[in-house]
Order: sequence, then structure tokens, then C-alpha cells
Amino acid sequence: MHGLLWITGLVALAPLLIWRQRFAELFWFADDLFLTDQIAQMGFWKWTGQFFAENFAPLFKLLWGGALFGFAGSYAAMLWLLWLTHALNTVLVGRLLLRAGFPWIAAIFTQLVFALTPANLETLGWSVQWSAVLAVTFLLLGLLWYERHAANARAWSWHAHVPLFLFASASACCFSRGVLTGGVLALAILAPIVSTREWASWHRRLPAVLLCLLPAVTVAASIMLFAGGNQQNMTGHWGEALKFSAAYLLLNPGYFLLGEAQPGSGFSLLLGLLKLVVIVLGLAVGRGRVRTLLALLLVYDLGNAVLLGAGRYHTGLLAALSSRYYYSSLLATLPFGGLLLAWVMERFVPRDRLRRRAAGVLLFCLALLCLRGWPASLVPFVAWRGTEMRRLMQAPYTSASNATVPALDFMHIERAKALQRAFHLH
Repeated sequence: MHGLLWITGLVALAPLLIWRQRFAELFWFADDLFLTDQIAQMGFWKWTGQFFAENFAPLFKLLWGGALFGFAGSYAAMLWLLWLTHALNTVLVGRLLLRAGFPWIAAIFTQLVFALTPANLETLGWSVQWSAVLAVTFLLLGLLWYERHAANARAWSWHAHVPLFLFASASACCFSRGVLTGGVLALAILAPIVSTREWASWHRRLPAVLLCLLPAVTVAASIMLFAGGNQQNMTGHWGEALKFSAAYLLLNPGYFLLGEAQPGSGFSLLLGLLKLVVIVLGLAVGRGRVRTLLALLLVYDLGNAVLLGAGRYHTGLLAALSSRYYYSSLLATLPFGGLLLAWVMERFVPRDRLRRRAAGVLLFCLALLCLRGWPASLVPFVAWRGTEMRRLMQAPYTSASNATVPALDFMHIERAKALQRAFHLH
């Protein structure tokens, strides 16, 4: 079964391989150029320690900037790095679910949809989104480490708990919402108290809990105090933030997977209700560590909703359904759906051999359905971020004040061309 998990991880690369010519047209876009410009102005090492919007992400910057120089400005190489990390995350998701006790059907279902859905296009087609993908990598590594080494540790253990601190630190230092990893891991450490009802043992787990929370709290406090963003002035905006959070939480990932709907429409209400039903039924069906992991993923989903509401309410309600926010929502929600699928098949297809065959056919069709959606999503995405960008970069010199970089209107196109020459961007 573990071999199948690795195969599914390799399958995660299928969209990049099948539509490699389309992906090859993509070019450095918006925040890619903004970060490159900052490196040119500040120097690499000073730049790694600077805030980026509401992010304090020195580890991501070190890795991303190192890749920029290491790959000599190749955007194709940057995308390969992003997709290989995604493939690793796909393997980690499967291993985590099996380790926690999920049925294999649930694990493969989660892997396949997470790996292949075009809902992740913006996350996997824009190099700066590597920050979000890396934060998820360290979350998954932390949860998997907990399942393998720390789940039965009732008191402080250097071997069991220090790696959790390192994973929490790495996640927080890659992406602003990576601060959630420390909180999720801290809750994982406390969770056995609820199931065993050993309430008096909480103090033995407290050092590990505090250690996991330390990087999350430190980075979050730094962002609150020193970074730019909405968090500096939320007065009068809590209602907007709450609406944005609710739209993200209830409509994702069903909005893209099951059909697009305007927030507030009847269909969007059905999508929100369906997600709530899936969550409730998943928690009801799950037992032991399965239910614990589902609860942790639910907390992670709620945390993302809260932080996105505060950080992005000004972009409008429809932005809550943006492709760039699906990666975490899929991770948090798909295991619920996978568990329910496995439960239904066990009830209605009692024979093991028949169930395996039926599941194989169903999962294969599901993979084909996910792949089928890529061409339609790629065409407008590549046209805007690839074809048009390359045309602008190749256009004759212009001094027109309105000749700015798409989605980066404070940077003149000639500055972008200068960066292209300086960093060999291609």
C-alpha cells in the first residue's frame, strides 16, 4: 500500500507533464518580479530578513532566492521545484492518513483529488505560491512525526518533541498562515487527554505544547507589530472580515469542485450546507486517531478562514474563492469526504475483492475527471501570466507612464526588463 502512495505522488506531476508546453509559456509575474526587484535593491541577505506584505518568511525567501540564482532565472525550473514539493505533499497526505488509521480508499481518494484538481492552478502555476506549499509540507511532516513518534509520549521527550518545534518554526517562517502549524501541533499533543480522560496529565504535556506554540506566537506577534497589512487597523472592518471568512470556509473547496456559484445564491448555500454535513458525518464516522486528525484538520481550516478574513477582506467577497486559497482547503476537507466514501463502500459493497475493484474504477474515473478540467483553466491563466507577459517584455522601449507590469502597477515595464537582463529571467 505504501508503494501505491508513492505512485500517486508521482501521478501528481501528470498535469505538468501532459501540458508542459503550456506551463513553459508562463513567465515571472507580479510578486515574482517584486521580490526580484527587492533583491536587486537590498542585496540577498538583507532581503531575506525583511517583511513581505503581511509575511515574515525568511526560510521561504532563502529557498526561493537561492533557487532564483541556482536555476539562473529559469521560470520552468522554479515551477518544477513547486510541483515536486506538491508531489511530496501528496505522498505525505497519504502516509499521514494511513498512519492515523484511515481506510486505504479514503487515503487514495484524498491524494488523487488533492494532487490532480485544477483548483490548485494558481498555487501550482506561480512561483511565489511555493511559500504556501512549503508551509503545508512542514505541517504534514509535523503531523506525520507526531503520529509516528509523539502520539504516545505522555511527558516531555527531546526525541519526540523537538522535531515538532522545528517543523512549526519552518512552517511559520515560510508563510504567514504557517503560524497555524504550531497551534495544530500543540492541539495534537493535548488531544490524547480528551480521549483517555487523563485530565491530570496536562502539565506533563505543557512543555511540548509551549515549544510548538513558541515560533507561531513569535512570528504572529512580529507580523502584528511590524508588518504591513489589514491587521494594523481592523476597526470597523470586522463584519467584512467575518463575511470573507465565512465565504472561504463554507464554499471552498466545493465552489470549484462541484460548480461555481455566486456567494449568497441558493446553490452557494447548498454548497455550504453540504460541507457542514460532510464535516459532521465525518466526525461521527471517525474513531480514535482518525477522529482526532479530522478535528485537527477542521481547526486548521477554521484558522485559515479567520486569518484570510482579516488579511484579505479588502479584496472583495469573490476573492475568497480564488484558486490560490484552495490548497489548504482541499487538505483540510478531502479526508472527511474520503472517509465517508470508504464508509459507504464498506456498507454497500461488503465483499473485499469486489470493493477493491469498484474503488479502483471509481478512483480512476475521478482522476480522469480532474485531469479533464485542466485545459479550460490553463488557457486564460497562461494567456495572462505567460503570453501577455512575454509580449510586454519583448516589446520596444517605452517611456509611457502607464506602461506598467500587469498586477503590479507601481513597477514600470522597463524596470521589469532591466530585472530580466540582470537576473537572466526566462
